[in-house]
Parts: sequence; C-alpha cells; structure tokens
Amino acid sequence: MSGRLRELPCFEHAQALSFAMTTEDPILVSGHDSGHLRIWDVADGALRQTVSTGDGPVEDIYVAESGDQTRVWARSSGSQVRCWSLKSGKPLGVLDTPQPNSMCGSRLVDGRSVLLTVGESLALWDLDDGARLDLQAPPELGTVRRTVLSTHDRDYVTVVGEYGSILTFDLATGAQMGPPITDHANALSNRLMHMVHLPRPYPRLAVVSGTLAVPTQWRVTTVAGECEGLVHAISEAGERLAVIKDYGGRAS
Repeated sequence: MSGRLRELPCFEHAQALSFAMTTEDPILVSGHDSGHLRIWDVADGALRQTVSTGDGPVEDIYVAESGDQTRVWARSSGSQVRCWSLKSGKPLGVLDTPQPNSMCGSRLVDGRSVLLTVGESLALWDLDDGARLDLQAPPELGTVRRTVLSTHDRDYVTVVGEYGSILTFDLATGAQMGPPITDHANALSNRLMHMVHLPRPYPRLAVVSGTLAVPTQWRVTTVAGECEGLVHAISEAGERLAVIKDYGGRAS
C-alpha cells in the first residue's frame, strides 16, 4: 500500500454501496442502490460497462478470478447471491443458499475460490461446484455482522460481532487467534477511531498482506497510516486498498 489516492467519480444519481477489485489489470466493480453493477478501469477511471442485476441495492460483491474467466458474485438486499460474467455482463447462475445478511469471498491456501455467507449462521461455499463446505467456528462466536477471509500461512476468518468487537479464528480448526480487538468500538471524544454503525449494509473490513483495515467514523486506520474522510466501505486486491469515502459514492 503506497497511500496514493486515485478517485473514480460516479456522477450518476446512484449511491455506491459495495465494490471489489481484480488483482491484475485492475478493474473495479461497484454495486449501487439502484441494483446496478458498474465496471471501471482503475488506470484511467473510465466506466467500461453497466449491468442491471434486476434486484434491489447491491450490498456485497466478490470477484473470483480463475484462468481466463472472471466472475462477479453479487448479493442484493433481500435477495439471493447471483453470479455474473465480468467480461460479458451476462448472468451465470444463482448460489443455492438461504438469503444471507452479508458475504465475503477469497482464494484459500489450497487454491479453491470460496464464499462465506452470514445469515442465521456462517456458511462456506465452494464456488466451482456450489457445494457447502465444513466450517469450524468458535462456540462463543455469537451474532456476526461482517466477515472477511484472509490467507497468510493458513486461512483465517475475521468477524465483526454485534457490538463491534473483532475476532479472528483459524478456518480449518476454529481456534481463536488472540484476544478480540475492541479499541475501534469505543466512542472517543474526537470519534477518530469509532467504527461506523449503519443498519445495513454493515461496514466491511479488508486485509492487505496481513494488515487488517477497519472502517472508522472519519478514517481508515491501518498499521501503515490513515486515509481521512467518512469511510463507508473498503475493499482490497493484492497490494491495493480502495475506499468509499463518503455517502456520495466516490471511490478512491
């Protein structure tokens, strides 16, 4: 992460609620309250394509890259998780899962592309065949608002609890990795470290090269530094970190 900013302004009257990036030839896919996906070229800021999902507001997006095929998985408010071709914009199918409240995706250490959905419980899905996979989770996990999958020497799940505490556990064993993170959940007088609380979609975490980024009331705070502005959502791809800075839907 260099800390350099590049703004992708969306001048259409549609608020950006979610987005995800490809790792190569950086393309950003944004999801909007109008039910549309917009596909952007990060290098020049050009809008390549607009796709209508036919559903409600797009609250979560995951881009799965596999060879020459790149798929966009999108979760709309009150709807199922649907898959789209990034290249053509055509629908490819629906994931057979109960309506989740949030989702995230990642490529595991063993190379599988998976999706983690949050509903009445956590559920892990193999995106190649749609099968539900075994998932070990700490018994004291409680209510989960948000999740993010990350891979270092093994696979990890980081979750945001009902009151904002952050907990990380081993995906394979369910073992908790250290104590919960709670500093950001405390409302300080300057509110610079207070996590944004919205009814839905819940603010999204990101992990870049082992560094956890937390969306706070006025800044994204990472080990490397801070990005000022009201932060609504963040996304990562390789060494890049993108943020929605305000409710006008601008991405940087």
